[in-house]
Amino acid sequence: LPSDERFYLRLTVADLPDGWDALPSSTTAASLGDIFLLASTHLGLIVPSAIMPEALNIVLNPNHAEFNSATFSIVRPFEFDSRLGR
Repeated sequence: LPSDERFYLRLTVADLPDGWDALPSSTTAASLGDIFLLASTHLGLIVPSAIMPEALNIVLNPNHAEFNSATFSIVRPFEFDSRLGR
């Protein structure tokens, strides 16, 4: 992924609506994602993890002009930790 910060929109916990991390998922938080995807301004949306807000998730926008040029330097399978209790 590009290291240029212009490709990303970074949101902090303070930027997110109340209940963004609620279960079941918040429609307000989902609307933020919809706006990000439709705008196609940024390749990635960097947001706090709902499980561990100190960690970050990057949501890639397949509508962005640079999406097909994106490559990943580390690829590994993801397995849910049993402590997360599905």
